[in-house]
Amino acid sequence: MASHLVTIVIPTRNAGRTLGNCLKSIRNQTYQNLEIILVDAGSTDETQRIAEEYGARIVTLEGIGMTAARNVGTKRASGDYVFHMDADMKLQPLVVEECVDKCKRGVRAVIVPQLFEGTGFLGRAKALEIQSYPHGNPGTCTRFVEKALLEGLGGYDEALEAGEDWDLAQKMGARYPIGAIEAYITHGWGRYDLIKRMKQCYRYGKSVGTYVKKYPRHAAGQWTPLRVSNMKLDLLVSHPVEAFGIAVLKFCEFEAALLGILSDRFLKDK
Repeated sequence: MASHLVTIVIPTRNAGRTLGNCLKSIRNQTYQNLEIILVDAGSTDETQRIAEEYGARIVTLEGIGMTAARNVGTKRASGDYVFHMDADMKLQPLVVEECVDKCKRGVRAVIVPQLFEGTGFLGRAKALEIQSYPHGNPGTCTRFVEKALLEGLGGYDEALEAGEDWDLAQKMGARYPIGAIEAYITHGWGRYDLIKRMKQCYRYGKSVGTYVKKYPRHAAGQWTPLRVSNMKLDLLVSHPVEAFGIAVLKFCEFEAALLGILSDRFLKDK
């Protein structure tokens, strides 16, 4: 019996710095029945050339947002399963194989754990932050999903610039069996760009209100500083310098997100 085709969808915009390593990690998967769809928002760097070198199918849609790009990639996918990645992610070699094995055993979506890899003071702080959460990155969710299920749920909510993956997990709820694997994604590498991250948090903040209205109970633990209370204190105490860096990061991230929230409310009130 032929193995199931897996479609990997990657939204991009000027991702040339990291995309090569991302695609190389896909090429090195032990599971080889794959197709790659890159949904590009109009890159002006080497993004599309790099994608072509790795045999990715490129869909160019100027100015498309990441959430909409995920839906476009899903619609264009030929695979039985869709795996949504970001261009600054790398996969351990067994990730796709373990996901497919889980689905063969009856699950319809799979959680892939994440680690962070970064150099410099802030990069090490971000890596420690992710490591300090009991179950890894609190944003970790079902990136690997049966295509029919994802489409049946209406795909990703394009009203959300952030939290679209959490929203998908809420849609699944307890109705569908979800699995988890041991192999992991490495998210980010190189020097941590705080300014870029703050701009990202600002954009995310502009869609927080929509997510909170949909899931007020869950949002309290996902979108507020309260979630840091779940971190492994013993690990933070053993790395005091990096723990201080986490405090700096979270302050900057939450302040940027707050500005986004206030900006969104101001525009809606006008």
